[in-house]
Amino acid sequence: MKKQIIILNGTGGSGKDTFINLCSKYASCMSISSVDKVYEAASLMGWTGTKTDKDRKFLADVMNTFHPRGK
Repeated sequence: MKKQIIILNGTGGSGKDTFINLCSKYASCMSISSVDKVYEAASLMGWTGTKTDKDRKFLADVMNTFHPRGK
């Protein structure tokens, strides 16, 4: 059987993890997050792992520090 690679992008809270969870019911899926390093850095700065609107803004700011958009 051929393996497929599907890349999902979306803003925080758009349903990427939910989509992967639904797909996992019908096929073998692997999810690799490109923001794991952002989470690690945020944790070192006091982020507790929650994803409120304020937390999402903080995480976006941390990510933009590493990967500024438009530059």
